[in-house]
Amino acid sequence: MDHIIIALPNDPELAAWIGKKGSENGITFYDRTADGTSIVVLTPTNLQDKFYAIAEILTLANVVLISTKSVNSIFGEALIGASLLGKKAIFSDENNVDQIIRNAGLASFEYTDRATLFEKMKSASAYAAASLKDKELLINIDKSFPVKGVGTVLLGIVEQGTVRVHDKLYLGNGKELLVRSIQVQDQDVESAEPGARVGLAIKGAEDKEVEKGAILARKPIGYQKSFDAEITLSSITKNQPVEGLYTLVSNFSVTMCKISKEGDAFRVETEKEICMQKGARFLLIRSPAPRIFASGTIK
Repeated sequence: MDHIIIALPNDPELAAWIGKKGSENGITFYDRTADGTSIVVLTPTNLQDKFYAIAEILTLANVVLISTKSVNSIFGEALIGASLLGKKAIFSDENNVDQIIRNAGLASFEYTDRATLFEKMKSASAYAAASLKDKELLINIDKSFPVKGVGTVLLGIVEQGTVRVHDKLYLGNGKELLVRSIQVQDQDVESAEPGARVGLAIKGAEDKEVEKGAILARKPIGYQKSFDAEITLSSITKNQPVEGLYTLVSNFSVTMCKISKEGDAFRVETEKEICMQKGARFLLIRSPAPRIFASGTIK
């Protein structure tokens, strides 16, 4: 089965057209299975309450779908975020926004109507997933809960690698878990590849021990509160200083952080410990617009 994770920051009506509304956790999930492909659309549930959700979905998705129905501030934030992360972006065809896209520095984009949307999503996702399939397994967890007769169930997204039934995996604190079963779109499967939204029945941990932002891997990723990073400013904010206090977002991990410069390197100190490793990407959010203004990579 192929898998597509789509970030759709600015059009809940289009998300509802693509799939059936599922769970909410700051992010609203819309699910659909079509022609052997599992499709999950991620939208922010309420940007007034949790603006950072737009950065969460952009870092999680392998394809970004941006609606041109309303070319407003959220459209601009989505465009800047996709450009900073180098994500493949596809735009709906209500309005031509070529010049705005080029001004934002987005290198790879195309338009789609609803008749060709699924074909273009699948093509873009297949290209992205191919490079991730053979990498070390990483699963980003956003929810955990107990199920009577099953035990602890974790919900998450396979970022890279392949997870299989009976795999032994580790939380960031070193705790070992056993994967008892896997579901994708409420169907039992033996394995799941990059882009899959999975439900994992696990043995070895209680639901209260697994928080949003946890990462499952074949060896413990570990938690940290400070690290060096490469910081890239958007084309709009490239001449502005980076040092300061911001919100850092990487997949399901969200925390306040302080950025300081040490020589030619940037030092990041986070308010709480987060599970991230070398090469992990993140977005930085500030108070003034554009709020998404920089991306980073852990060195």
